[in-house]
Amino acid sequence: MSDFGELRRGDILIVKNEGSEYVKRLIGLPGDNLELKAGKVLINGSVAKYEETSILPAEDICDVAGSDSVEIMQETLPGTKTSHLVVDCGANYLDDVGPIQLGDDQYYFLGDNRDLSADSRVEGPLGLGVVSRDRIVGYTLFVYWSDDRKRIGIEIN
Repeated sequence: MSDFGELRRGDILIVKNEGSEYVKRLIGLPGDNLELKAGKVLINGSVAKYEETSILPAEDICDVAGSDSVEIMQETLPGTKTSHLVVDCGANYLDDVGPIQLGDDQYYFLGDNRDLSADSRVEGPLGLGVVSRDRIVGYTLFVYWSDDRKRIGIEIN
């Protein structure tokens, strides 16, 4: 991996795993103590801030999770100023994880569609597990494809 600068909590990055690449949000940095309780992120004892934006019919987003509705939340991670949207399909076996203490070269990633994401909560070929820096490929630049055509081409900060 080339050196592409300091990684910041909340960054959207490309991560390698088992021959595939995933786009995920960086949640945990080296030395962090992380936990998920009832689907809410806690970093070093501080809980992320959540604000409900809407509840939508499950339709295509959460059908596979067996939920009747989708809750769209505005999440602000501890120590960050910007927020982002996360999708919650209701109670899930991955809603309670940890606590996990990250080592010197360990990073933790979550997908924004939390209940249907192959991310750091799962080890092995079905998830990322805890990630070392050499597995981080780089930053995403823009949305290449989306079911919401208005999002295609927008820049990702």
